[in-house]
Amino acid sequence: MWHPHNIVIKNLFSHSYSELNFITGQMVLILGEVTDEAGSDSNGAGKSAIIEGITLAVTGDVWRGIGKENFIKYNERSCVVIMKLNNDVLKETMIIERTIFNSTASSKLRIYINDEEITDLPTLNDGNKFILDRLGISKEDFLNYYVIGQGNNKSFFSAGDAKQKEIISRFSNFHNIDKICDQIDDKINKLNSGSIPSLELSVRQLDGHIDTLEIRIKDKIENFEIAKQEQLIRIKETIAICDRNKSNLQVKIDDDKISIQNRSSKIDALKLKIDGVEEIQQELKKVEKRCKFIRVELLDVRQMQSTLKVQSGMIIQCPKCKNEFIPESDLTVKEVKESLPVVEENIRLYESEEKDWDVHMDEIKVQLQQIKENQSRINVLQNEINSYQNLSEEYQKQIGEIKDQKNYLLLDIAKNSKSSVDKDLIDLKSKLRIQIEERIGQRKQLNELQKELEDLKFYQFHFSRQGFKTYLANKSIKTIQDICNYYLKRFQTNLQVDISGFKILKSGEVRDKIEISILKNGIKKGVFNQYSGGQKSRVDICGIIAINRLINNTVEPGKGLDLLAIDEIGDLDASGKFEIVKILEKSDITNLLVMHEVGDLPCKNKIYVVYKSGHSIITEKR
Repeated sequence: MWHPHNIVIKNLFSHSYSELNFITGQMVLILGEVTDEAGSDSNGAGKSAIIEGITLAVTGDVWRGIGKENFIKYNERSCVVIMKLNNDVLKETMIIERTIFNSTASSKLRIYINDEEITDLPTLNDGNKFILDRLGISKEDFLNYYVIGQGNNKSFFSAGDAKQKEIISRFSNFHNIDKICDQIDDKINKLNSGSIPSLELSVRQLDGHIDTLEIRIKDKIENFEIAKQEQLIRIKETIAICDRNKSNLQVKIDDDKISIQNRSSKIDALKLKIDGVEEIQQELKKVEKRCKFIRVELLDVRQMQSTLKVQSGMIIQCPKCKNEFIPESDLTVKEVKESLPVVEENIRLYESEEKDWDVHMDEIKVQLQQIKENQSRINVLQNEINSYQNLSEEYQKQIGEIKDQKNYLLLDIAKNSKSSVDKDLIDLKSKLRIQIEERIGQRKQLNELQKELEDLKFYQFHFSRQGFKTYLANKSIKTIQDICNYYLKRFQTNLQVDISGFKILKSGEVRDKIEISILKNGIKKGVFNQYSGGQKSRVDICGIIAINRLINNTVEPGKGLDLLAIDEIGDLDASGKFEIVKILEKSDITNLLVMHEVGDLPCKNKIYVVYKSGHSIITEKR
């Protein structure tokens, strides 16, 4: 079990720096004093801050649920809580160090086990979970049964009905029973929805198959020859269909051969018409070359004609000598006049030759176009021949399949003629025997599953509220009652509790109303809520101790927390507070009690929290 060793708080509420050492198995009474205000009581001294520091260390939050701007000391940037715990069983120490910043910065958490820091905790939540897992308790347990604040009394007796049942469920290990019940329910559902209906359906189907086989065996005996002849007729009809299909396919193959021959003849005729295509193409190239040459020559003479005409229009006559000349020209007037008719004749000759060659080139192109069309017709005919050939191959394949089918049918005729009623009966009776054996096996399996279902329903009833769960609940109630009465007796009170648990009525229903009565000097004096606040507080403290001890006794070996921190107990007069102090001093629990001082409280371990000059400090004396 983990035992708290000490706690250090820095800048928490009004504490700048305070350290408290726990005393294992004993109570430390925390009292307070405010010296800054004359006549003031201990409120505001900073007593509760110690309890808050413990809560902050373990859970990462204060139990009052206030923001960090309200619990970090005024004008300070951060607060720090350091708590050390020892575990003699596990041979471990754990140090929890938290730093909370008065800004948007994230809180820091450092955890040391045997002085070695745990570094594989990526988030703050991971660290919080690590601490509680190490202690073996939940955050709710810690806040309800280890740290009790003002108005935060969560004992079994003060809790509501739902909370009481939740506590009972926890210590009854209902979750384990519920797991078993869930497994039983799951198996029942699977049997009801899967295995049993499936087997029932399979048995019914086998019944149908067996009935059918028995009828067929009877029919075989009575109508064997008729069935044999009918089957023979059906086979022969199928063979006749095969023969017709084969003949039809052969006709198609013959028709395709004729079509192929016709197209082959046309291809041969067309091939004759495309002979000499290379020579014609060569001739076309020559003609195109000649036409190109003529066009170039014609262009030159036409340009020469244009130049001569321009120069003839520029002839000038000298007024004195009457001679004619052309300004800025290398030609004489005579040369221009003589050259112009020659050039014009050449143009006429070139134009005539160009026309003749163009006609010849068109004739060649017509020949090539006809050759191209014939080649295209040859390609079309060849594609049609290929299609007919492919169809013929497919028809041949189908004829082969028909031949195979016919051969199988002929074998069936041979088998049919040799078959006898005994052979068919042997086959049917063999199938019948197999089906009957399978039905016997499945009926046996079905009976086993139905027996399993009955057993599961038995367990389902007796493990549910009507059975074992009620037994466990009453056992937990009895345990809580006995532990509480043990402490009430040990603390020398004259009070005892009597808790009525669950009861199974004649109708089979469970009456789960929990009623708590108080006995005084062994005599029942009424239900719990009839008593005064002081008397209920005494019982409540024992109830808290009982649940605290139960939690520690039910965790994993070596885990649990030896701690009970209580911040004020209301509804108590001076004598009541004396009794509570005596109770806690005898509890053998490491505990802290924050209280207003009333007279000379009988406690050997006292500390004082003194508030002075704006700071709270812990001291053993005032």
